[in-house]
Parts: sequence; C-alpha cells; structure tokens
Amino acid sequence: MTEKGILGTLFGAFFLWGLLSCSGVDKATRAEADQKVSEEVPTKRPGELADRGYKAWASSSSMSSDQKKQMNEIQARTEREAIRIRNETTKTRSAMYKELASGKYDDRTINGYKSKLIKLSQDRLDVTFDSLASARKVLGPSEESRKYFEYMDTVDMMRMDGHQY
Repeated sequence: MTEKGILGTLFGAFFLWGLLSCSGVDKATRAEADQKVSEEVPTKRPGELADRGYKAWASSSSMSSDQKKQMNEIQARTEREAIRIRNETTKTRSAMYKELASGKYDDRTINGYKSKLIKLSQDRLDVTFDSLASARKVLGPSEESRKYFEYMDTVDMMRMDGHQY
C-alpha cells in the first residue's frame, strides 16, 4: 500500500475515533469503527507505529523546516513520556505479580498496584491527547495535519485494543 493509501486509511480511522469519543455513539458508528480496527495489522514491536508516523511527516515536502522541527520536538517529548510510562507500568505489573505469587499478599497492597496501573493508563492517554493538540497547533488545518491525525488515531485505536507502544 502506498503512503497516500496508508494515510487515507488512517484519516478515516481518526475521523471515526472522533465520532466515537463523543457521547451518544450509535451502534452503526461503533460497528463501522470496530470493522476498521479489525482490518488493522498489529505491530510486532513497541514503537513501530510511531516510527511509521515519523517517517510519513519527516519526508513531507509540503511542511516547512520549522514545522518539521516542532513536530520532531513533539515526537521526541511524546516518545520520552511513553517510554517512562511503559517502564513504570512494567515495573508495577512485575511487583504486583510477585506479590500475588508470594501467597502472602494483602488486598490493600494489590489495590495500590491496581490504582497505580489505572493512573498510568490515564497518563498514557493524556500524553497521546497532549501530543495531538500540540501537533494540531503546529500543522493547522492542512493536508499534513489530516495525515498526522489519521496516523495518531490508528495508534490510539491499537492502544485501546491492548497493544503497547
């Protein structure tokens, strides 16, 4: 599939996600989104989708060097935060599993781990949405903006489906 084809698919997914994120999503819209998500190919390694998105905008001939610089800063900041959150999530899960395996755990400790994992999941979403808002400011209502948000929507859909980034 060509870059334009990939980006076109991603834009459609982003548009649907926008519709779904509003309250009162009807069943037909949800079914359409579920169908598009089921057609996506999962990544094989963390960061693979981010790499694809980076390559798409970094090679764009219609973005200014200043826009590319700002997008690079957003991408680097987002990547640092994503890695921090992923590492903290992994460590928290590991500690929780060890506690569960010990046979002498108490519910308060396990609930503490669960609360931390929920907060980390929310942090991950916040990083995603902050990144989208920052990119929107840099790109404005342009074709490049549409392509980027299309890509980010696919990343988010994959995350909601349980894939790590």
